[in-house]
Amino acid sequence: MFAASTLTRRSGTARRRSWARRSVAAHEATGPQVNREEWGHALLTLSAALIRRDHPEPEEAARVDVQVLDVVDGAIPPTP
Repeated sequence: MFAASTLTRRSGTARRRSWARRSVAAHEATGPQVNREEWGHALLTLSAALIRRDHPEPEEAARVDVQVLDVVDGAIPPTP
């Protein structure tokens, strides 16, 4: 996740999204022991990457932001 966060601020668009999506996928694959706060941070990093592109995707970023609320609230169970 730290690489994804750093790249969101400093790297090219494709690299940002790639690392952000990898971070989200890793948290989703962790299963029941996932740290929901860190999973939420990974999702927020993805949202930032979607906004900081050459052609921003605000609707997709907003969808991801809503998912963050569900994740940290426990409404979305991790994939076992």
